[in-house]
Amino acid sequence: MTTRPQQSHDYRRIENAIRFIEENFRSQMALEEIASAVHLSKYHFNRLFKRWAGVSPIQFQQFLTLDYTKRRLAESMSILETSLDAGLSGPSRLHDLFVTFEAMT
Repeated sequence: MTTRPQQSHDYRRIENAIRFIEENFRSQMALEEIASAVHLSKYHFNRLFKRWAGVSPIQFQQFLTLDYTKRRLAESMSILETSLDAGLSGPSRLHDLFVTFEAMT
């Protein structure tokens, strides 16, 4: 059974990870890079993040990216410019995000 001090420590790690992802999501970081920022292996970090946040760290990063691109598109930015500004490799990656999370193109 997990002790309270361990739970508190895990909470702070996930809080720091969320902050790190929010500040750097446009870099489209790999799981290893995010896990390294909170000094955990990618496997342990992925399980811990899912337990505390309910989604994987990469899904969280994708949600942030999608929200950011929606706002940029609402400002009448082009799809290409929006995709690149969000750190994506191109419009096809933005299309994939919309299909995956919004079920629309």
